Amino acid sequence: MLSVICLTLLTPIALARPFDGQWCEYQSPHVVLITDLKERRARRALAELHRFRHLFDTLFPRTDTPSYPPARVLFFRHQRDFIAATNSTHFAGFTVPGLYEYLILLGPLSTDTTSNSLLHEYAHYLMRTRQDVSYPMWYEEGLATYLGAVGYRKKGAVLGELPGDRGRDITQHESLSWQAMVDTTSLSNWSHRRLTAFYNKSWFVVHFLRLGQYVGFPDRREQLAAYIASSQRSFEASFAVTPENLGITVNRYLRKRRVPVERLNFAPPDAPVAQRQCLTDAERDLQLGHSLAQHAPALARSLLEPLVHANPQPTSLVALSRAQAQDPDMHTLPALKTADRALELTPDFAPALIQRANLSIRSCVFIDGAQCAQRWRNAAEDYRKALRSDPARYDAAFGLGVAYLHAGRAGDALNYLRVAHDKAPWAAPVNFYLGEGYRIVGDTRSVRHLENARHWAADALWRSRAEAALERLKTR
Repeated sequence: MLSVICLTLLTPIALARPFDGQWCEYQSPHVVLITDLKERRARRALAELHRFRHLFDTLFPRTDTPSYPPARVLFFRHQRDFIAATNSTHFAGFTVPGLYEYLILLGPLSTDTTSNSLLHEYAHYLMRTRQDVSYPMWYEEGLATYLGAVGYRKKGAVLGELPGDRGRDITQHESLSWQAMVDTTSLSNWSHRRLTAFYNKSWFVVHFLRLGQYVGFPDRREQLAAYIASSQRSFEASFAVTPENLGITVNRYLRKRRVPVERLNFAPPDAPVAQRQCLTDAERDLQLGHSLAQHAPALARSLLEPLVHANPQPTSLVALSRAQAQDPDMHTLPALKTADRALELTPDFAPALIQRANLSIRSCVFIDGAQCAQRWRNAAEDYRKALRSDPARYDAAFGLGVAYLHAGRAGDALNYLRVAHDKAPWAAPVNFYLGEGYRIVGDTRSVRHLENARHWAADALWRSRAEAALERLKTR
């Protein structure tokens, strides 16, 4: 799913060649930051994320031991580069949670409001790594906005401050009903006005549910916890009120002379130790091409093709193959040939084996037949070879799990799909197939994963498949 927050309206300008300049990579335990920001500003951004992570863990203590990769953040210093990477002039930050990495794209931080997009997007990453929870979309977005607006004081942190009169002018959000806010499962193709209404209304409801009891309203925190935990989620049954009537109450709450805030005794942690490595032009283009292959394949190709032409290497060839495969203007065959070139150079190169397998069954994901059955068997062998070459490749485990599902072996599939989910709990395809596996064997955990797949899928086809699977569960 592509998750966005409408915080800053950017102005389009004429583009030079994107990404010229010195880029560096900063590796810390929980974040990999790739940026052309000055070193001092880059390290400050890492410190902000580190402090925010500790605050999040204080509010929502973990019950599991995390094993997933760190978030990957591309932080653009120049507006022209952010526009080139995202093809957007409306948003300050994007989240692109994929199988290979959890990617956050951020534009230049010119105001405090924009800086909240850094924390908002990182909050999504932290929420989606809680493997035992499925949040409705309005709550996830509202909580990310609520947390992203954190303020720090000498004696702790403050949550719930509403800047200016933003929380008071309810009439500007009439383009979206409270019922529609609760029912939302996708933000695809929404207008800027409707998106703004959704984000703000979600924020207001989360604010009220967390703090309303401090100014004379009923305490609804237990109702909220039950609503989040329920596998048969019903807003009216959980809160004993319709969304529209709750909206009326929220309007009254926001018009209070003083809206409450949440104050926390919070000792900021020490700044993270981050290894800094500045990149050559070729290293920069490879890093950016790899990360932009899913979201901006044409741009990724323009970065990767010169590298492959000058010095073909297995890593750059696989990155180019992924970009070719994602480009809607290209056929699968060029991407397959590029993956084969990587295997000619290094026959046991796990990423190339996985890419070849992915491409070979691309047309068989939604259809059956003898020809596709053979393709799945061939792909399964490539996934096994990749795992033998590199046992840490959870994307190969994912592919093998899907292959077993298509072979009617749900029990075997779940073993591999759980491995992939441990490493990429945010990935919509992983959640979809894990949910399908659980649905087939009658495990109630299927609901949580299928809901996450529906909410996070960037492609409408995958959202509809998850919705159809959820409907099948209702008829059991």
